[in-house]
Amino acid sequence: MNGGKVLKLLKTSKLPHGVEFPAGTEIEIVMDVVYMGGYPLPFNMQETFLSWIKNNPTLFQDVTRKW
Repeated sequence: MNGGKVLKLLKTSKLPHGVEFPAGTEIEIVMDVVYMGGYPLPFNMQETFLSWIKNNPTLFQDVTRKW
């Protein structure tokens, strides 16, 4: 996922560590860095989130905008 992508969560989901995100949450990925709300997630959470996203593609809709 080296290019920029914007993914929208299709249903409320919980990560293995108990963090829950509501449906409609947008997650941006730029050069393998995960952002939420325009801010990068903490370094120690990056790998967990990238793995979760890559392993659960049916949870997301690609809403990347082309300008």
